[in-house]
Amino acid sequence: MEPNPTRFQDRRQFVKALLLALPALSLAPRLLTAAPRRMNELSLAFIASSLPLVRRAAWADRRPNTGRLRVAGYFSRITIHHSGARVLRATDRGRVVQALNEILAAHQRIRYGDLGYHLAIDCAGRVWEGRSLSYEGAHVSGENPGNIGVMLLGNFEKQKPSSPQLDTLATLVGLLRKQFDIPARRVYGHRDIGSSVCPGRYLYPFVVSLKRNTPPRALV
Repeated sequence: MEPNPTRFQDRRQFVKALLLALPALSLAPRLLTAAPRRMNELSLAFIASSLPLVRRAAWADRRPNTGRLRVAGYFSRITIHHSGARVLRATDRGRVVQALNEILAAHQRIRYGDLGYHLAIDCAGRVWEGRSLSYEGAHVSGENPGNIGVMLLGNFEKQKPSSPQLDTLATLVGLLRKQFDIPARRVYGHRDIGSSVCPGRYLYPFVVSLKRNTPPRALV
């Protein structure tokens, strides 16, 4: 803050105080410049250029509680999930929006601050933006740093993923791997790094094939 001349008895004291304050004033812009960059400075154009992408603002009923979120500085792996619970085969936009908002509300009730997953894929093959890539996800207990969470709507213990879902998943994983320089061996199913059957018996073999970089087309 600039010194107030009324606080000083004469001009000499004021000039002396101003000279003492100049180093701090000149340092302020450099401190702002040195602040760490957030991942939200990254455009999602690299996804939207190849896949139908619905941004969060177009579907979410609730705002994220950023006070409960942790800034993400890097990404080095991808984990695939299913939504689980009930079977879901909806392709109409309204039903998908309802399902995503139900998951969002449930995640905020358990104090995640926001949807736990960064991206979701519906049965029509659309990609939905979830938690911003600005922040760490909340999708694998103890394994969230550097970990992009991708969730497919459906319970793949009970149903098979749709062909559009698998096609989109393969493309999306490829785009994320390229964008963040993530090797194929760092693509996981939830069960690989957490205590879970997720992403379900009908989706997990496809995840294994993504890890091997040879996705099969005969799972549906």
